[in-house]
Amino acid sequence: MDNVSDKVDEYIAILPAQILADIYGQYKQGLLEKNIRTFLHFKAKVNNGIRETIRTEPDMFFAYNNGISTTAEKVDIVYEGGIPFISKIENLQIVNGGQTTASIYYTSNEREIDLSKVFVPMKVSVIKANNSLNDIVPKISQFANSQTAIKASDFSSNSAYHLALEQWSRTEWVPALTGGKAISKWYYERTRGQYLDERSRLVSTKDQKRFDTEYIKRQKFNKLDLAKFEISWWQRPHDVSKGGEKNFPIFQKEMESSKTEVTRKYYQRLIAKAILFNETDKIVSIKKLGGYKANVVSYVISLASYKTNKRLNLDKIWESQDLNDELRSVLEKMIDVVWLHINTPSKQGMNISEWCKKQECWHTLKDKFIDIGSLDSQLANEGFGEYDSLGQQLSNKEITDIEEASTINAESWFSLAKWAKVNNMLTPFDRKLAYNLGVLHNRKLRLSPKQAKNALRILKEAKSNGCIIEGTS
Repeated sequence: MDNVSDKVDEYIAILPAQILADIYGQYKQGLLEKNIRTFLHFKAKVNNGIRETIRTEPDMFFAYNNGISTTAEKVDIVYEGGIPFISKIENLQIVNGGQTTASIYYTSNEREIDLSKVFVPMKVSVIKANNSLNDIVPKISQFANSQTAIKASDFSSNSAYHLALEQWSRTEWVPALTGGKAISKWYYERTRGQYLDERSRLVSTKDQKRFDTEYIKRQKFNKLDLAKFEISWWQRPHDVSKGGEKNFPIFQKEMESSKTEVTRKYYQRLIAKAILFNETDKIVSIKKLGGYKANVVSYVISLASYKTNKRLNLDKIWESQDLNDELRSVLEKMIDVVWLHINTPSKQGMNISEWCKKQECWHTLKDKFIDIGSLDSQLANEGFGEYDSLGQQLSNKEITDIEEASTINAESWFSLAKWAKVNNMLTPFDRKLAYNLGVLHNRKLRLSPKQAKNALRILKEAKSNGCIIEGTS
């Protein structure tokens, strides 16, 4: 293609399917590192159609298939009889068309399959020097012709957070309850279809059995599951009730702004939340309530988080890989309360699913009385082992700041915000934050370390400028 961009050089090629199959057979997932999904197998309708075309109409494959979009660092061209051919590609990456590629490869391994008449349209984008791969490649992937529907959650697969989470899930063994050798791990499926794809690459039955033992299927979770676990724990069940693909962007935005470090402790506590969520799901299933299970589970997790002030000892859950009887008993009580609550919306006749998506549903539930006295032994000690909503351990200084800032009541924050506006004191950001701190206090929400630090800074500045702070709680 003529040089029309200072960012990329473009090539359109006709690729023999056998060459594509051979490349994938050698490099597998390494060829798809910039892709947002791994092979979804022939359960996907389009993938099954690709296989059927190769079997029955191989000469029509080029006409039927949209082809693949790739990126590269360099392409070498040779001419034979005046016709240009690609002789070498450096760092070839398939950014759209991974399903086509894998389907061709796996079909080529079937008996009596001949790829000699199968050709694949291929677009190659060579990113020019001084241009960012991380900026351009995701856009090429997003805007390329779609052959299998891409979900919003797929586009975050290669972020540092998800890569780190995947790494921990491949190295952190589940504690051995009998004191023997650990034999299993939790499997984080960073890209859709990754679990089945990784297992299918194992040729021998022995290796597949080892994989099944090491990564027990019930200990597999994906990005949408992850978002449900965390957003429920953050006490936002109304967001979880919006559905996985709408809840996930909310979670992803929080993680990007917080720049959370995925430590071993963070990972272990995340798995504890997964266990808490999954076991609650089982309890709800046993009760056979007759619907809205997903909503009930998320609301129960949020209620448990709220009632314990996020002090439920997640480390104990990780160590035991289970919930004890006291916690199960309290969860059962909460399930009954939540079930009754969501079935009696504020407006008679309101759709239950829509009611569960409203903040009002959560705010009118959380302060209903539930006896959790039996959970005293299940809570982390005050001032030790506390952690924020993202699972990060709080320092003693952060705990002290939160406690001190929390003593200022809502009326004092509102008065401070009004004083600052009337006297043109503080920055607009600080004036707004002072008002919001009053709102948070009224809602009985725990301050984050950052909010507490800013609150104490605002208090100090206001007092130094003559503002009198009277009310504490």
